[in-house]
Amino acid sequence: MRKIRLLAIVAAALASVAAAEPPRLSISFSQTAVTVSELPPGHDVLVFSIAREAGRYYATQVRRERVLSPVPGSQTTSWDIGKQIPLKSVWCAIDLQRGDFDIKSPSGFAFQRMIDGPAFPRDGTGALAALTHERADAFVLLVTPGRGVWLLRSGDGGAADDDSRAGKARVAFSKLSPILKNGPPAPKSLTPNDVVIVIDPVYLDVWSGRVGDEVQP
Repeated sequence: MRKIRLLAIVAAALASVAAAEPPRLSISFSQTAVTVSELPPGHDVLVFSIAREAGRYYATQVRRERVLSPVPGSQTTSWDIGKQIPLKSVWCAIDLQRGDFDIKSPSGFAFQRMIDGPAFPRDGTGALAALTHERADAFVLLVTPGRGVWLLRSGDGGAADDDSRAGKARVAFSKLSPILKNGPPAPKSLTPNDVVIVIDPVYLDVWSGRVGDEVQP
């Protein structure tokens, strides 16, 4: 009987903790729109997408991004892109104030998580000033909650590759460009709670992480 009471107390405590945690934002799709739900009041969300869309003779890579703001009193916001949501696409939603994020693809297409995710070498001061990846082509997205969001497309041997070695690309965070109009310059290194997302636009593979969780500060 004592054991049963103890298990009940533990279960109640866990339920209390779960109830205290704020809901995590989530992405859903309709025919032509992407919807982000569970946003805290007054928070903006960046929606970023890479798609492979069928053309007349070949597939085209299409990049989309937009900052959405729920109407006052709502925790949901939508973006109608004016055409059917591409099946082969990856969509990221990031809370620009808090850094919570969700990544999804439309039903019928499952993107793959990168098994060869990026590495985060430290510079001479111990700071995380760059990442390295082994992809021929990749978008690197960085969000510092409350400050800004930056992007860079890079590949092994390309102009943005700071590593002369074949088979590996090095991306300095300071070289990323702001997505937001009149946004501040990119930070020189990562700080706690920063969000990093890497998308391979050819295979639509994705890696995502947060400093303090998947990336050690």
